[in-house]
Amino acid sequence: ETCKRYVAIALQFMASSVEVQRSFFADDALSLYLDVSTSASLDYQRTAAASFSSMSQTEEGRLMMKKDGINAVLRLCSHADLHVRRNAVCAVANLAASPETRQNIAMEGGVEVIRFASAANSDVDFLRDATRAMSSLAVDTAIREVMVSQEIPKSLSKLAKSADSETQRFASLALCNLCVGTQTQKESIVKQGVLRVLLFILRYPDLEVERRASLAIAALSLGSNQNRLQIVGCGFVRSLLEATSYPDLKLRQFALLALNGLVLSTEPTTKHH
Repeated sequence: ETCKRYVAIALQFMASSVEVQRSFFADDALSLYLDVSTSASLDYQRTAAASFSSMSQTEEGRLMMKKDGINAVLRLCSHADLHVRRNAVCAVANLAASPETRQNIAMEGGVEVIRFASAANSDVDFLRDATRAMSSLAVDTAIREVMVSQEIPKSLSKLAKSADSETQRFASLALCNLCVGTQTQKESIVKQGVLRVLLFILRYPDLEVERRASLAIAALSLGSNQNRLQIVGCGFVRSLLEATSYPDLKLRQFALLALNGLVLSTEPTTKHH
């Protein structure tokens, strides 16, 4: 057991070096870490997750993990050990930040894995990286469709009210990215109950969160008349008008954009509000 621990430490140190990662890429050494990730030893499994987290921070590491490493990392996201889960979801978030690996995450069922893992976890560090991953995945048009169909906006609505500011910021960014989708997607997002949450975070004393909430509403207001009617029915007009007098230029612009989208409605009831 002592030898295993020392070997695990050595493997983890090796994975944290950019120079070593380059030689790994040339020698196809990723298979060693894939084997370690399925070991019966918890120390080895922790080593694998921590190593994947380190590798995914560099372009060389992400390219190396693109083919076979993503499946292993997603599997570790549901591990019983918290340390393994934390490092695994951190690796997923790092991989999701790269356009070259986002599609691979989606093809391996990563959206569903993150959704289930987030619902089963209350750990702040885990949820920070889970929402960070979702905010990056939501940028991709094809993945956005998958996320909306799997009701990720509903999951993000809960995380957007988190007491942790980083989790709240990433969740609000993910919602904002999802709201720029097609009209059908926008209608589905509204049906998943995000409007009340967006109204809540629009009034939250965090500038980044307020910006993203107002931009999300601006995107949704460019959808159907039914969406606009529900937006005004939730009481957004007053909050958006208040935001137009805030000192932050971007927040004022986003709020005005949202109000402009609402004015475009052909529904008399919407314009009356």
